[in-house]
Amino acid sequence: MEVKSAYIHIPFCVRICTYCDFNKYFIHNQPVDEYLDCLIKEMCDSEVRVLETVFVGGGTPTALSYKQLKRLLIAITDIFEIKGEFSFEANPDELTLEKVQLLKDFGVNRLSMGVQTFKPELLEILGRTHHTTDIYQAVTNARAVGIPSISLDLMYHLPQQTLEDFKDSLEKALAMDIDHISSYGLILEPKTQFQT
Repeated sequence: MEVKSAYIHIPFCVRICTYCDFNKYFIHNQPVDEYLDCLIKEMCDSEVRVLETVFVGGGTPTALSYKQLKRLLIAITDIFEIKGEFSFEANPDELTLEKVQLLKDFGVNRLSMGVQTFKPELLEILGRTHHTTDIYQAVTNARAVGIPSISLDLMYHLPQQTLEDFKDSLEKALAMDIDHISSYGLILEPKTQFQT
């Protein structure tokens, strides 16, 4: 079977969101470098060398330090030839200009930002670390370095969220002339903070 795409998982977050049931760990005191050691070894052991697309998700890949992120990007681009989309998931407040430039330098051409909502009160309920101003700054940083494609995730059916709240977030995202918007409803998954 021909392999055309790869998903690379970085299971670390600066903060665990109240709704999240993905494989993730609070990054503080975690063996991040050892995880990268094992991940890079697994990539090296792969027989695949040419890929159409790569998606780096999590967790939150941008939770890595600059040095760790650079190490990961060097490994990915040394091991694989990526023909098409090279996408990174990101939290808006972690997309400093330095990190965005690093991603661009290594060929990342799409950022998928976990915005969820533009309303501060809802961001707090969700346990998000970013503020509304971080969203605008992250998009500005991404455009400043020339990232070709920017995607924003938005959520609906949140506790205390009204239809007007969601429409407002959608309108604000559209006003930034974003390349792609994904929207999904909150699902109360077992073993999340919302379900405990």
